[in-house]
Amino acid sequence: MNPVAGDTFTLSVQTSRSPGEGFAHTLYLVGPTFLESTDAEYKNGGVTMLVKATKSETLQGGIYSYEIVAEKGTGEDLERYTEASGEIEVAPRLTESAGTKGPDTLAKYLSFVEAIDAALLGKATEDQLKIVIGQDSVERIPLPHLLRMRDYYLAEIAALRRALRIRNGGKPFGTILTRFTRT
Repeated sequence: MNPVAGDTFTLSVQTSRSPGEGFAHTLYLVGPTFLESTDAEYKNGGVTMLVKATKSETLQGGIYSYEIVAEKGTGEDLERYTEASGEIEVAPRLTESAGTKGPDTLAKYLSFVEAIDAALLGKATEDQLKIVIGQDSVERIPLPHLLRMRDYYLAEIAALRRALRIRNGGKPFGTILTRFTRT
């Protein structure tokens, strides 16, 4: 299950370092936006990092790298251990990704996909390479991330078009035509 931006969610890992030994745990999420959380609960040799709704509402939908780090001490006495790391996909809040965004957002997402496609084909103009998505320009985003971002923005475009169609009185998924023949 992917957490949703704006919802409370948790990440749990087993750990050998506890607050009783002087360690404090921090969760770092790095992706389209950045988040740091020190809210932790310790049970049965594990730590559960809590991200409250007020913090997660600052997240944008997308792929995030995460690290849960245990730290003790300061300066030269600092001990730091990475307890867990990986990737997590944060889903955008539907009411924000489709319901409240309009034609301006659709045009922006279409330009993102156009720039990504041109960059993947090696035919991007300088303007397209300079388009900033999240925190980086298209030319600085690694290929695997470009592919994921392309898929993400294509899904967002489909959701926005569907929301606009429904808002204008249309059907959510269009018309499905079938043909029955005798064989």
